[in-house]
Amino acid sequence: MGSQDLNDWVEYAVNIPTTGTYTLRFRIATMVAGAQFQLRRSNGTVITTMSVPSTGTYQTWQTISTTVSLTAGQQTLRIYTSASPAGWNLNWWEIVSGTVAATARGAALIEQMNPVVSAMGVYPNPTSDAFQLIVNNSYSGTLRVQVINEAGMVVKVFNLTKTMGDWKENLQVGELQRGAYIIRTSMNGWNATTRLIKR
Repeated sequence: MGSQDLNDWVEYAVNIPTTGTYTLRFRIATMVAGAQFQLRRSNGTVITTMSVPSTGTYQTWQTISTTVSLTAGQQTLRIYTSASPAGWNLNWWEIVSGTVAATARGAALIEQMNPVVSAMGVYPNPTSDAFQLIVNNSYSGTLRVQVINEAGMVVKVFNLTKTMGDWKENLQVGELQRGAYIIRTSMNGWNATTRLIKR
């Protein structure tokens, strides 16, 4: 889920098993120090703010962590970039408490003990021709994917058949112009968005 810039965000639907203190770990990379991101609740409340240190390059990875209090139940968490002088990359993130770990690897959340976490991501990002859409949730059926340009116009639509659990599909965007796009997915009342850079 690379190339995070100022005001970029991505949402994750998570099911926290019990109220308590959790460790959050984020695998990050950036060439320039000064980036910050916030983990927010769906109502905009900031749970924590993290500073992203320079790791030397955009592919030199470092794990940063913090602890937060989370309440039990299904909820939506948002990673929001609140400062970004030169962009930063997020490889994966995880929520850990004791033996339960919900991990975001390749931008897809995978619950290691129970299938209670769902998310959507794209890889590689940036891309010049195609990307892999990664969706992990308990839904199956028709998944609608919209590619939206910076002007807010839908420039491409995919109607896909998704199976339950961790699901992947390669999508072609080679004909699109260079620039930033929003990838919006929806099915059965579940929605998620993320940003894609087309080179």
